[in-house]
Amino acid sequence: MVLILTIACAQTPPRGLSDTEQRLDPGDTGDTAVGPLPCEAPVSGSEDLRGVLLGLETYGCLAEADIARVMAEAIAHPDPSRDHEVVRLRSSDGRWFTDPELVVDFASVPTAWIDADGAHWLAYNDKDLASLESLLRDAPERAWQVGLPGVGGIALLRLDPGETEWTAEALDLGLARPSIVVDPDLGTDLNGNARWAWFGAAFDEVEDPFGDPYAFPAPHRYAVARGTEPGAPEGTTLAVASRAGQRGGADPTVQNLPDGREVLWVGMPEEDMPGWTSDPAGQWTPEAAPDRRANARFSAPNFVADPAGGWRGYGHGGDVAGIWMRVGPDGTNWSAAQSVADDPTLSSPSVVRDADGTWWLYASRNPR
Repeated sequence: MVLILTIACAQTPPRGLSDTEQRLDPGDTGDTAVGPLPCEAPVSGSEDLRGVLLGLETYGCLAEADIARVMAEAIAHPDPSRDHEVVRLRSSDGRWFTDPELVVDFASVPTAWIDADGAHWLAYNDKDLASLESLLRDAPERAWQVGLPGVGGIALLRLDPGETEWTAEALDLGLARPSIVVDPDLGTDLNGNARWAWFGAAFDEVEDPFGDPYAFPAPHRYAVARGTEPGAPEGTTLAVASRAGQRGGADPTVQNLPDGREVLWVGMPEEDMPGWTSDPAGQWTPEAAPDRRANARFSAPNFVADPAGGWRGYGHGGDVAGIWMRVGPDGTNWSAAQSVADDPTLSSPSVVRDADGTWWLYASRNPR
C-alpha cells in the first residue's frame, strides 16, 4: 500500500490528553515555546479563531503563539464526546451483540469496513487533543488530509485477520482546503472500491470552528471519495449541500441500489431521514433537495444488506435504549426498532460481517 503521510503505520491507538493538558491550560498565552516549530509564519493579528486558523491555509503552518492559542481554545471548548471511546461487540446473527472490547479511546462516531483479505478497517472522529498539537507542530500539511484531529478530524486503524493489535494507517482524504472533517462513512461501492463519505466545513464557513458540527449553519456539506486503497481515496467531490431539517443533518451513510445508483442518507433525529440519489455514475447534484425520505428517524444511520434479503438499518436514539435495528426492503420503508445492544452508553453504530458469519458492532461509548 502506498502511504501518503510521513508517519509509521505500526502505531498504537491515540494517547491520552494528560501531556497536552499539563503543558498547556486554557489560560496559556503561548509566551513559552514547547517544541520545534514546523515552519515560519507571522503571528495572526486576528481576534477571531477563524482568522487564526485561516493562517494555516495561507502560510501552510501557524506561528508558535497561534499554535498555543488554538490549543488553549480547543481545551476550553466544551465537547461532550471528547471522552468517548470506540468499542466493538460480536454476534452470531447481528440481532444481539455482546462481549464489548475497547478498540480506541478519545474517539467517536466509528465506521467499520472489511476488505477482501478480511482485515477490519476502522475510521472515526479523532478526539485526542494530543493529535491536534502533533499536527500543528510537526505536520501541518495533514490538515489537508485528515482535518483537525481533536476538534474535527478523522483517523484510520486496521486489524489484520488473526491479530489482536490495531495499527494506525495513513489517510489522505484529498481536501481542497484545511477543514473541520467529521462523521466518516466507509463502505464498498458497486465497483468494489472503498468509498468514503463525510461531513465537512472550511474554517470560514462557520462561526465557531470548534463548536458542535451539528449546530453549524446550513448548508451542511457532505463529500464523497473512492479508491482501491482505503487510506488513499481519490476524486473527492462535494456530493450534497443539505438544507434539510433544522440545519442539514449529520453523520452520512451511503447505500448501494440494485440499478447502480447510490443514496446518500444523513442522520436527522428531529424528522424522518432524508436521502439524495446519485446518477448511475455515482455523481450527485449538490444543491438538490432530497428526493426520498425514510419513514423513520435515524440519528446515526448504518445500512447493512440483510442475508435474508432487503436491508438492516442500525441506529440509536428515540425510545429504545442503546443500539437498535430496523429491517426493510429498500432503505425507505422500515419496521419498528428492536434492541440489539441495550447499553445506554452506546451510540453511533457501524455493523460489519466477517466471511465466517460473525457480526461485529462498532460503536461510540460514553464511559462516564
